[in-house]
Amino acid sequence: MATEASGWHRSEDDQYWQFSGQIEIPDVDSRQYGLIKLENQLEVLLVSDPEADQAAVSLDVGIGHMSDPDDMPGLAHFCEHLSFMGTKDFPVENEYKNYIRKHGGATNASTSSKTTTYHFKVQAPFLEGGIKRFSAFFHSPLFSSSCVLREVNAVDSENSKNQQMDSRRLYQLWKSLSDAHHPWNKFGCGNKDTLLKGNIEDGSESRQRVMDWWQNHYCASRMKVTVVGTESLKVLGDLAYQNFSKVPNRSLGPLPVTKLPPWSTSSGPDLWFVKTVKDTQRLEISFPIPDQDSLYEHKPSSYISHLVGHEGPGSIFNLLHEQGLATTLSCGLHSAGRGVSLMDIDITLTKLGLGQYEKVLSAIFHYITLLPSALEEPYHFEELRKMAQISFANAEKYAPDAYAKTISQSMNGLYKRDHLISRGVKSWTFNRAHIEDIIRCMTFDKARIFVAAKSFDSMNVQSNWEKEKWYGTEYTKQSLNRDILSILTPEDHALLYLPERNPLLPESLDVGPRNGIDPFKSPVMVHQRPFSTLWYKKDDQFWVPKGSITVQIR
Repeated sequence: MATEASGWHRSEDDQYWQFSGQIEIPDVDSRQYGLIKLENQLEVLLVSDPEADQAAVSLDVGIGHMSDPDDMPGLAHFCEHLSFMGTKDFPVENEYKNYIRKHGGATNASTSSKTTTYHFKVQAPFLEGGIKRFSAFFHSPLFSSSCVLREVNAVDSENSKNQQMDSRRLYQLWKSLSDAHHPWNKFGCGNKDTLLKGNIEDGSESRQRVMDWWQNHYCASRMKVTVVGTESLKVLGDLAYQNFSKVPNRSLGPLPVTKLPPWSTSSGPDLWFVKTVKDTQRLEISFPIPDQDSLYEHKPSSYISHLVGHEGPGSIFNLLHEQGLATTLSCGLHSAGRGVSLMDIDITLTKLGLGQYEKVLSAIFHYITLLPSALEEPYHFEELRKMAQISFANAEKYAPDAYAKTISQSMNGLYKRDHLISRGVKSWTFNRAHIEDIIRCMTFDKARIFVAAKSFDSMNVQSNWEKEKWYGTEYTKQSLNRDILSILTPEDHALLYLPERNPLLPESLDVGPRNGIDPFKSPVMVHQRPFSTLWYKKDDQFWVPKGSITVQIR
């Protein structure tokens, strides 16, 4: 029998390693969890849920389109597509998808900048057949030559569909305007022009490139799997052992990490006007910040986004909304790639707000100057932590395939193994220095700004428009004068301040006695007026401290 490793011990049958620690889960979660590691170093999180109607499996590869070769943009995405085209064990092209659909399930996969994730769900009794077909993609895919051209066209069609989506166009423009040699600059989707190499009549060279990519990047020690099923942890572990032990470990080492920011912040603020397809007005600001992946137990980015994204009295949004300049505002961490973190502020402007975008920017940068004072009495962090812990403790189940996908992606992060489900929410601690590091990055001179609209005819915008390479998005760069920081009036300044203490945070989450209460069989009408009716239904099944209000207006 192999010797024990730190934090791990051998299973009783000596088939794999088992995690010795206790995985943190919600208080209301009755499922059982287990974490195992196969001899090929592939980790599998097992979730036993005897009450589930469906089972699910997700595998995260850990490599995305930031690792695409420069001469073949979209290769990681293309590999994802072609992987489904038969295996040695199940050579019929659509055997996997047909089996899953026949048994009430669905399949999907996605490729992002830093990873590729495959997953499926199926009726619970058919998990074993699904996992056999699924796992074969990672140890014996055929990459059938007869499918290459068709899948190139499928990717090209997907890209064509994206051409009219402003969210995609803006996202790619952010990437294309980053430093040319930074991996975030790449075009991740791919199209017919980037994927067809050599003899375009049979796609043989493209197929070879995919096989080489799979050989060079799909490695068991980098992969993470989640299995959700009705079976016991022992049975689920055996299924994982029998099917995923065949995945080759190529000893590729740790996942690639990019430490450089995607663009230089030394040249002052960058302002671009961008033309959209739809008649919409947006303002987007992005600041490169220190890598946040390892700071999940302090959550400095969540602290900042909580304050900047606040919508109550004193907030940026409240000021802009009251003055008719904006309809939505959000702020949050954007993990652009492994090691690459951005703090993004996104605002939906009104027509009036578009014309006064400089005032909007002035309000944002003035509010940012208030953030250091929040550190003097950090009750905001305590409130944020308390609500996050309440939410986690009472987290309800959701779709098994989405759950499996989320966990498998977390497993390829920097979370401690006992934090894979909780993401460390139970151990959040305030760290002033990490918060100050972010605030120092959120200055006027370090900002990159997009003002996006269908037309700028009513504004004094230069006409030297350029077109982005992949989507043809029109944009033009203009200077931004520091004088905009003085646009706000004293009255505006008085309306911007940090949130006050929240008096509505619960002191107790006790839902009351559960015994001796007759269940409500249907909602009860508790209020009626000529123009309104109020119905009430008590939660006497799940007993979670959560309410739901639905208003229907006819």
